[in-house]
Amino acid sequence: DHRLAEAVRLTIGAGERQLSDAAAIDLAMNPSKNPFLASINGEMVIHQLSRSLNQVNLSANVTLSHVIDSQLQRHRAINHTRPLHLPIPRLEQDIVIPGLVAANPQALALYLSIQAKNIAHMQELADMRNVGEYILSYLHTNATRIRKRINGSLGAFHHLLRLRTCLNAQEENYKIAVALTRQLPAVSPLIAAHFDKPAPCGIRVRA
Repeated sequence: DHRLAEAVRLTIGAGERQLSDAAAIDLAMNPSKNPFLASINGEMVIHQLSRSLNQVNLSANVTLSHVIDSQLQRHRAINHTRPLHLPIPRLEQDIVIPGLVAANPQALALYLSIQAKNIAHMQELADMRNVGEYILSYLHTNATRIRKRINGSLGAFHHLLRLRTCLNAQEENYKIAVALTRQLPAVSPLIAAHFDKPAPCGIRVRA
C-alpha cells in the first residue's frame, strides 16, 4: 500500500500530510478520479499517474492448461517462469478437464481415453533412449496441466484482471483471474478494494 501511495505522491508533488495512503491510492485507482482506467484506448500505459501502479509488483503461482498458458502469454508485461520440459502427464492429475466435458459422462469417457492413448504413446517413446524430452514436449496435448509462476507490475495485473474477469473471457482464464482477485485482500486491502468489480463494465460504472 505504502509503496504505491509514495509513487502517487511523488508524481503529483504532494506530501504524506497532504495525501494519506488511502487517498493517494484512491486517486490513482478509482476510475471516477482517474478516467484513464476506463478507457479502451490504452492511455493508462503512458499516463503518468496511472504509471505509478508499476512501482508495485505482484506474483502468484498458477496452474493452467497448455492452451491457456499460450493465451496468458499474450499479456506481454507479465513475466512467466515455467518448467523447460514438462514430465509425461498422469491421466487425471495433469490433465485439465473443461467443465462442459466433465458434465457429460460420454464426452468425458472419450476425452480421457484419447488423453490416455497419447500418454501411453509418450511413454513408449520415452522408453526409447534416443528420444529426448524436447521431442516429447511436442506431443503434449492442449489439456496438459502446467504449473508456473507469474510476476509483474500492478499496472500489468490491472490490465490482466480487467480483461479476464469479463464474462466474455475463456472459462479457464476467467477462473484464474477471479482466483487472483480474491487473493488480493490478503496482499493489500487498500488496493484490493479497487478490484471489487474489475471487469470493463464494472470499471465503466464506477467511472
